[in-house]
Amino acid sequence: MVGVDDMIKDNIIKAILSVTLMTLILLLSIIPHVSMVSSEEGHKLLWKRDLGNWVFGVCWSRDGERLVAVGAFKGVTVFDRKGNVVWEDKLENHTCALSIDPSGEYLIVGVGKHGLYFYNLKSGKIIYETKIKHWVWSTCWSPRSTYIMVGSVEGSLYLYRWTKEEVKLEWRKNIARDWIYSICFHPERIDRIALGCRDCHVYFIDLDGNVLWRRKLDDWVYDVCFSPNGSYIAAVTLKGSVYILRASNGEILFKDRPSFKPLESIVWHGNYIMTGGEEGIIYIYMWFEISGKLELLYSFKAAENWIPEGYGLSFNPKYNLLAVASRDKHIYVYDLSGVVKVTLTPTITTSTVTTTRTIIITAVKTRTIRETVITTKVLTLTRTIVSTITMTQQGEVRTKTLTKLLPIERTVTNFITKRMTVTMLSIVTSIIRSPSMVSLETLTLLIVAAASIIILVILILRRRNIQ
Repeated sequence: MVGVDDMIKDNIIKAILSVTLMTLILLLSIIPHVSMVSSEEGHKLLWKRDLGNWVFGVCWSRDGERLVAVGAFKGVTVFDRKGNVVWEDKLENHTCALSIDPSGEYLIVGVGKHGLYFYNLKSGKIIYETKIKHWVWSTCWSPRSTYIMVGSVEGSLYLYRWTKEEVKLEWRKNIARDWIYSICFHPERIDRIALGCRDCHVYFIDLDGNVLWRRKLDDWVYDVCFSPNGSYIAAVTLKGSVYILRASNGEILFKDRPSFKPLESIVWHGNYIMTGGEEGIIYIYMWFEISGKLELLYSFKAAENWIPEGYGLSFNPKYNLLAVASRDKHIYVYDLSGVVKVTLTPTITTSTVTTTRTIIITAVKTRTIRETVITTKVLTLTRTIVSTITMTQQGEVRTKTLTKLLPIERTVTNFITKRMTVTMLSIVTSIIRSPSMVSLETLTLLIVAAASIIILVILILRRRNIQ
């Protein structure tokens, strides 16, 4: 009986081992594979420039032809897209918080701690300059170049109205409890603005400065940006996390942590999200709206040192170029054609991580249609009766002709029957959507669990063999 029991136990263990192996193989087969692009294909350094000191920010012009750089090198330098200097303005203080208006005509730059300079981007001429009470740390134009928001180190927010000759202060309010690192207007609405702040919150406000909602993240929020349709907000934090929030209510839809070092700048174009930070590494994600997920597509070392907060990255969709600012005193321009596919014409793109199958059923029906056409015509006929009368009178023969017209109406009805064969093509399209893929984290845990079971079973078998 003991031998039989041992045999039964051995069979049970072998069965468990077989099931576990099959489960492991199945899990490995269904892991979603991200199409990673090789380093040779994904990016190409076109040029870099040494500006002599930390670079605090870069920004492409709207037409993609000019790149503006600001920083601790105390000035504003404008390059063409090939790296040639178009104009530069040497100043006595550091420059930061640059922003180009949607028309591409004006440039705003923070100068020193309190200054704001307004440039004509084409000529490099200063149009207007002013100072604010607090330390300037962030700026942003509204969609129609009407307003400018300025954020400060102390958490105060300023709203200015731009007249194309000067700015007029509309209001100043204390919104956050600490530095306002980043400001981003909704791409289509001037009354919806996102703020990234050092108090670990993302604030969502209207044009009057009323806080519609705020969301606490895992650490300082260095940068925020809207999705192209304005439905979502991306944010990066000191802990190296990337967040996707729903713009309407601040709900956290997705979080990833590609780095244990701070991520400080983020840009969003189409379905692509690009971010970088302290390590100088760029992470490129693909956003899948239906599933609410991010997939990491590609990463590469873009700079030797820190990519600064808020203004460290700027993407040029016209030429597929990413500009990178760094505290290694350089700016870099990379061609991302190998990984980021840009469509310049307006398109509607739907991305999903679910698997879909489209089944098209075509039914052909033939019908014979008989059609009878009745045509009725009323004909008016005139009958002419000619009577000839011959009379003989007194030996003389006389002939008289009488003509009589008789009108006659006749109705003619024609029956015409047409026979037609009609072929009707009916197409029925059904879309069958399979369940979404399990997350990579869940699959990893399942694989580890399965491997642990296998190891445990092997150890049990070996122990029994030794006994």
